[in-house]
Amino acid sequence: MSRLQNKFKKYIIFTILIVFGGATGSLVTWYNSYSTFEMTSEHVQDFERLLLISDTIISDQNMSCENWFDNRVSSVLSELIYQNMSNTRNMSNFSCAGNVCFFSLSYCKPWQSQECSEVYLKYEIDSDRAILKDTVMCILMP
Repeated sequence: MSRLQNKFKKYIIFTILIVFGGATGSLVTWYNSYSTFEMTSEHVQDFERLLLISDTIISDQNMSCENWFDNRVSSVLSELIYQNMSNTRNMSNFSCAGNVCFFSLSYCKPWQSQECSEVYLKYEIDSDRAILKDTVMCILMP
């Protein structure tokens, strides 16, 4: 009888660990899905600079976002913000790495790593962090 009890205890412990792991993974995924990115003062200034060039027209060769209203930075940016606001999850990201900045929107679910799309409003900045208008691109990654 004790051998049966030991197997039963192991089964119960194993089941509890599986349930606990699943619940922990679900909570972490939920938290990451609904969290927002941290904005620093540098982010705010970079985003303000992006808004200042909102009337800039993105050249046809730099515009790969099909079925968008027009090629203006303001149009692309407003569509990205609207699509993010129409979803309960935060799907947007804004960051700069070196001299390249981007505002992006991901259509991926938290558990997806492929077969989902993202849209990037990408641009380059100079050493004074001024935006180089001819580098602004709208990229749709299917």
